[in-house]
Amino acid sequence: MQVRRTVVVLAGVLAAGVAGCSSGAEESPVVEVPPFEVVKDEGRVTELLSQDVDADGARAVIDAWVAEHQDGWEGQHTVQVIAEPDAGMVVCRARWVEDEEASEVLTGGRVTSGDGTWPVVEVDCP
Repeated sequence: MQVRRTVVVLAGVLAAGVAGCSSGAEESPVVEVPPFEVVKDEGRVTELLSQDVDADGARAVIDAWVAEHQDGWEGQHTVQVIAEPDAGMVVCRARWVEDEEASEVLTGGRVTSGDGTWPVVEVDCP
């Protein structure tokens, strides 16, 4: 049975780069977090729907979700944002990895921390 919950983000705005995503070189622009709802939240995967969202909005949704939920995760977790309920197309996908050991075991060491700070969030917006 699929469960849908509407999520209201009270913060209104978040800087892209929350939860270990920032490069540290320059500040990211502040992007308003678009409204979104949970389509799937099972095991190590969360799928969020944000109607007609672009890549910047999807990154803001991911940042908001990771910031609020990462304390309950272990190892790795995937968060993906879709813009249309039945299109099957992901706007952005993020992989949260807890630490270097989890990266080695769960990603074959593909996820790394440039500055040695963990957890790391890799975001890909195809």
